[in-house]
Order: sequence, then structure tokens, then C-alpha cells
Amino acid sequence: MKRILLHLGLPKTATTTLQHHLFQKLHDEGNINFLGKVVDYDKNGKAYFKNNVGWIIRKACEGRINNGDVSEKIDELLVKDKLNVFSDEGIMVFYPGQDNLPLSEKIQNLNDLLSEFEVKVLMTIRQPVDYIFSLYVQLHAEFYRKIKELDTFEKYAHYFVNSESNIDQESVFMEETIKLVSNYFDTKILVFEDIKHDPKYFAQQVALALETDKHLVEKIILDQHENIKKGGEGGVYSQQVISLLGLKKWIADVTRKQPIVHSIFKSMYRSEKLPLQQLTNFKVAQKATFHKKADPILSSKLLSMTGISPSFQADKFGVSQKKLCDYNYIAGEVINAK
Repeated sequence: MKRILLHLGLPKTATTTLQHHLFQKLHDEGNINFLGKVVDYDKNGKAYFKNNVGWIIRKACEGRINNGDVSEKIDELLVKDKLNVFSDEGIMVFYPGQDNLPLSEKIQNLNDLLSEFEVKVLMTIRQPVDYIFSLYVQLHAEFYRKIKELDTFEKYAHYFVNSESNIDQESVFMEETIKLVSNYFDTKILVFEDIKHDPKYFAQQVALALETDKHLVEKIILDQHENIKKGGEGGVYSQQVISLLGLKKWIADVTRKQPIVHSIFKSMYRSEKLPLQQLTNFKVAQKATFHKKADPILSSKLLSMTGISPSFQADKFGVSQKKLCDYNYIAGEVINAK
């Protein structure tokens, strides 16, 4: 039976580092069959997929394509004599402004798609409040900054703790997310904080999952950590990048309903005589935005909602209960203002 290691992030847990510098390296050296994803940038700063062979897996689990014969197409991408690895943290994220399936439905779809293969899941978790904050910062420029009621993390956190409806970002509920995934797949959990506090152990666990050398993993984790936000007192900075790429996508979507006009637009855009590609890829970075973390009382409320219960059987997933306590994962009593 063909084997798949499904790496689901979580987002903001060194996923980009693993994709770019470990999974792709092992693939290039012939040690694993890596199906992506890896995003890179050309000389004009335009993002492109360096490796996204397994794109069909995410599209199908999100319900964006008919599942039909998808399992057969996935089978054609896999090899028998190597570990097949697919990594895409986006599966776990709710993208504001887009059509999103519930996380439970996406995981169920993954199970259906991959039922003919031997699948194990590798998932890195992060201290719940830090995870919520980092995910908010990532989505701020594209979405939250446009909504006055949610344009700071403090506002978002108050909305979160006072919301009577389900929170869209289901993956922030750490214990529920682990249980959901493990209901369908053999699941190994890693702890993000180990990268800083116990990197050799973290590297060893990744190496075991990939059946590779732990020293290689350790070197990559320590040397190549990407997407680190500049910090400040009690928060981090982020920059909004403005380009005309959104306008290009909008024109493409509108003209797609008119084949002749769409064809003319594509020809003009791709023409070397017109600088349209350079213009749409030109980026301007605005002044950095400072995102302040939640105060202790608000953080306590967030953790009480999203943290892991003291009775959680961490050892079932290869995680130390003591580390979860030390790294402040455990949901406790809410701190009240005096």
C-alpha cells in the first residue's frame, strides 16, 4: 500500500521552513516524493508554485472540484517505494471573504480521498493564544483591517470571547482540532515551542516521521526559520504590500464570461511589448502596522476557550503533558480584574 505523510501545519508553526528547506531538499535528493506545496518568487517578485504537484488534494478536500476520480489521480502521483509527503497548512484555515467548508467537512473529505492509502498526519501545534494572535496578524492586511469592529487584535479578541456563534477559525480550538484529525488519521503532534526550547527533540521527531537524518533536520530548523515578524514591546509589526495584481485578477474574472474579450486581455497581458506584467507585479510596502497582543485578562479568557484540558491524554500523540503545562497550553480559570 502506498504511504502518505500528510503535514497540516498548523499555520504559523515553521511550516514554510519545512516546505522550502526540508521537504523539497529531501525530494530533490530522491529521499521522499514531495507533492508540495512550495511557493517561490521570480526575479520580478511574482509568486509562483515551485512545487504544487498535489494541488488536487487540497482542492478536492475543500469541495472546489468534483471528487469523482480524484483518488485515482492522486494514486498516479504517488510512488510505492518512497514516503509520499503532502504539506498544506491552508487546509486548516478559514479564509475571510471566500467560500469555506467547515473544518470537520474538509477533514472528512481528506479521509474519503485518501482511504485507499496508508496515511499518517504530522501536525505542529502552538500555544493557543499566540496562535490566534499570529493568525490574526497574517490575515489582517487582507481582511481584518477593512472592518472597523475587528481592525485591532484587542477588538478581535473581545469579539472572540463574546461571540455566541461559532468562531470561523475552528483550528484555534486546539484540543478539538487534534481530536477531529485523530478521529480519521494516525496523528503525530509536534509542539512549536520546542523549536526554541528543545530543538534537538523537535528535529528528532520530524526526522522519525520522515524516516531521515535528525542532524539534517536540526540544522535546517535552526538555520532557515522563515517568516519571522519583527517584534516590538508587547506585539509585532506587519507590512501591507500594495500591488495591481488584484486589479489584474478582477479583470480576468470579469472578462472570462466573454471569451473574445478575455482572449484579447490575456494576449495583451502576456505581450513582451507591453509592460503590464511588470506593472501588476510591482509592489509598494506601506508603513508597518504594530499589532499589540492581548492583555493578561483577555489572554486568560482566550486560553480558557481554546486551550487544552488538564485531562487531555497528550501521550497518545507523542506529546509530553509537562511540556504542554510549561508552554501554557492548558486551559485554566479565567483571571479576573481586581
